[in-house]
Amino acid sequence: MSPTDTMARGGPEPDDPRRPDPDRALLDAALESQVGANRCRALLLDAMSRFHDRRVEEVAQPRQGTPGFFVLTPLKATKAEFGPLLVMGDRMIETSLALVADLRQFFPWVWAQCLAGRMDLGRAAVAQSCLARLTNDADRVAYAAQVEGLLQRQDDPDAALHPVRYANLQQAAWRRCRRFPQRERTETFAEAFAKQRVRLRTDENGMASLVCSTRADHGLQADYRLTLIARKRAERDGEERTLEQLRADTLIDLIHGRITVGATDGELEGDETSTGGDPEDTIEWRDIGRFARPIVNVVVPISTLMGLSDEPGRMAGGAPVPDDLVRAIADDPDSVWHRLVTDPAGRFVELSTNTYQPNEKLQRTVVAHSPECVFPTCNRPATVVDLDHRIPWPLGRTTSWNLQPLCDGHHQVKHSEGFSVVREKDGSYTWTSRFGTMSRKPPPEYPPVSWSRGAAA
Repeated sequence: MSPTDTMARGGPEPDDPRRPDPDRALLDAALESQVGANRCRALLLDAMSRFHDRRVEEVAQPRQGTPGFFVLTPLKATKAEFGPLLVMGDRMIETSLALVADLRQFFPWVWAQCLAGRMDLGRAAVAQSCLARLTNDADRVAYAAQVEGLLQRQDDPDAALHPVRYANLQQAAWRRCRRFPQRERTETFAEAFAKQRVRLRTDENGMASLVCSTRADHGLQADYRLTLIARKRAERDGEERTLEQLRADTLIDLIHGRITVGATDGELEGDETSTGGDPEDTIEWRDIGRFARPIVNVVVPISTLMGLSDEPGRMAGGAPVPDDLVRAIADDPDSVWHRLVTDPAGRFVELSTNTYQPNEKLQRTVVAHSPECVFPTCNRPATVVDLDHRIPWPLGRTTSWNLQPLCDGHHQVKHSEGFSVVREKDGSYTWTSRFGTMSRKPPPEYPPVSWSRGAAA
């Protein structure tokens, strides 16, 4: 049969090798997409890194801008521009810049493969990860050369992607890193100790995790003492909580100042104080006073507060609060909680003061209306940040309309050259960056009133 006859019959036969294979087309599309994704991600970080380099050069030049503005560091300026633009957190930006800087300096061949799409940034980060263990730049250069040499030998130039497997690269990088003197543990400890902090993470079920990074010996001592105190509390008549529940409650009670424990670890272990008393008697409960009680800002539908619906509330920072926890907070005599009760109208009362500092009632209104920092990528609770005057005081009055919560870093961004923020009628905030990027912080989502069946009646 001639090609003309084949075309006349409507195309190649099903088993004709010239017929396009749909499965092969899918595989080719997947490979092309992976190469494109690798390249796009590398180009994104390349642009971010070059932007940061330009800010470094800019800071080194004589300043010609308008006096009176905050001058952002290159890192803060990069975060302020790229965070809202890419909806990316500050930590991710810092990590990305550090990765690109190391790849450019120590792994130029690997970085070129990333820009070409032949290697993903995850594998590049594996090669880079051992640098921090080495003592000096000479060791780092030698280590990087060995890793790049290995990758070049394993490469297939005709392949779209570099064939190295993640686990194999990880093992090879570690073996080569061990050939060089490692940094002293005192050096790495000093760096880690300088970064000690306390982290709070709220969960969607109304619980939260409070994590403290500190010296290992201090952490072990605190954990052991917490267990001793919890065991002593478990001996009380009528106590039904588990040891872990008591450990958690004891930690919070100690931080809040509700209890003090005078017994030492040895006295708690031996069940007798140095004076022959019971260590349990040294656990004293204290009335911490209303002024020192924890302040919780909760936005809650009135129907939930009345127990007529199970609509969740919302805490400052955005964490949802289950309906039973909302009522538990309301019933707790040892907590001060500022609540904004919503109804279908959802209106606020305008409050003001003649002074620069807002009074307590005005501050509560502002943080209820805007429960977190108004920068697009920030979710720090409004209760722990500054209240900024949108129109500078005294030209702008100290009113709930003219106040907005801003954390310290983004307060500086707002007052740096070229940045502006506008509060829209719907409660959202529109930011314009120095280089013209416009981003939006949406208004807080308040839970609606939801009546259960028959409750309205």
